[in-house]
Amino acid sequence: MDKKRIAQIKEQFDLVIHSDETARVEFWYARELMLLLGYGRWENFDKAIARAMESCETSGVEVSDHFREVTKMIETGKGARRPIKDCCICRGSIRCLR
Repeated sequence: MDKKRIAQIKEQFDLVIHSDETARVEFWYARELMLLLGYGRWENFDKAIARAMESCETSGVEVSDHFREVTKMIETGKGARRPIKDCCICRGSIRCLR
């Protein structure tokens, strides 16, 4: 892959990064990442996240350092709101997000 393409991909990921200044941590919401990673359905990406968590456990890496399940409220077609599952994903320690 050439450097220009790598820079374009990095830019796409940088556009959806979130930061918590108090905790001094950067993270992504899984639902925003899933499309960038080529997943069309949450159910499929959720399974991939579960496998990544299992890999952390197997490797002796603390899962809570990198993954935190969250619930978001979304608006439905008629203006009602309902909760959906999401996940914060981080390279460093995400445990400080509360």
